[in-house]
Amino acid sequence: MNRGRANIIHALFLTAGLLLVCCAVPSFIRSTATRSASTKAEALSSTTNVKLVWETYCKNLSDIRFSPGGDYLAVIDSQGTVTAYSSAGKVLYSAGVPGADHIVISPDGKYAMTYTALDRKNTTCTFIDSHGDVCWDLNVRGAVWSADACTTEDGSRFVIGTGDKRVYVADIGKRNKNYRWWTAPGAVVSLDIDTHGKELIVGTWQKSSVERREIDGTKLWCVDADNACLPKIQILGNSDQVSVLFTPNRRTADGSYMIIGPDGQLITQGNTDSAKNTRVLFDSTGKYVCLGYTEHIDHKGNSMVEKRAVLQDISGRQLWKKGSAFFQAAPILVTSHGEVLLRDSKNSLFITNPSGELESVLKCSGKFLDSASASNGSFCAIHCSDGKLYILKLS
Repeated sequence: MNRGRANIIHALFLTAGLLLVCCAVPSFIRSTATRSASTKAEALSSTTNVKLVWETYCKNLSDIRFSPGGDYLAVIDSQGTVTAYSSAGKVLYSAGVPGADHIVISPDGKYAMTYTALDRKNTTCTFIDSHGDVCWDLNVRGAVWSADACTTEDGSRFVIGTGDKRVYVADIGKRNKNYRWWTAPGAVVSLDIDTHGKELIVGTWQKSSVERREIDGTKLWCVDADNACLPKIQILGNSDQVSVLFTPNRRTADGSYMIIGPDGQLITQGNTDSAKNTRVLFDSTGKYVCLGYTEHIDHKGNSMVEKRAVLQDISGRQLWKKGSAFFQAAPILVTSHGEVLLRDSKNSLFITNPSGELESVLKCSGKFLDSASASNGSFCAIHCSDGKLYILKLS
């Protein structure tokens, strides 16, 4: 074989080798990209599934409230018009209660109660049945500060807290309407009744405390608080624990939060910063705490505000932090798996997985105004400036 022919054969082999390598590289890249995408999908697959189940138009809402468990939703507008929906979006009834601006609905949806919050001149609690008819007007002593509801064997039970240090227990059903009351140590800022209607937690101001009471008012335990703070309490939906947010009655003062165990023992606590407008959210099991706050950034004489969110476990260990000049992160709710529903400044909603990775959920058509969620975290309502009310199901 002469040298020229050998060179030709060598060149052919070299070309073939290069072709194999060139073909193999894209294949390797595609394989690697597929594995990366798959890994990311697996990481995000642990995220709670968030689905827009229905939407409607509601203008000028003054209150949005899910029933305990999330099977029903009730809203009330600035004219006192009440509308109740099923979890699937069916309108159950509509009723007018002029002057009312807050609403509570029972877990079975059979009764709702409206009231005017913090109004000493209007202390009437109006009860509405499942047909939208007013069936009872109960006049209480003192402005109504708080209310909650549960279902009993005989009907529905509502608890009402007033500024005159009273807790009313009102039972209503087909054959009965009755109420009783007992005295709390201070104005009843917040209260929450358990699912069986046997016990409730009350948060009072002046004197400030958090107490667990039997339905007849018998005290089970008490945690005293600073009289400058108004305690907002909630029985965490899937546990025997109670979350408390202490909000100072002076805007410039800092507050605090805690989780209390079933026997009144402290489980965790932390502080809030009034200058940063800290907001605190708890999951329904008491395992996670999410802090939303604003950070003022000064750079070369210019000032801007960034909204940030931090997820912690109950030991105080930070799991992740979100928020920057390009992503204004404001938390809406925390799931029992440590995922957080967030909104940004561009009317978009996202959910994180426990590691903090973001997944887009929804683009709203208007600016965010308000939100409400079921106590067990199963549903969330988002109300926007264009009147749209979005209902999300988390499963």
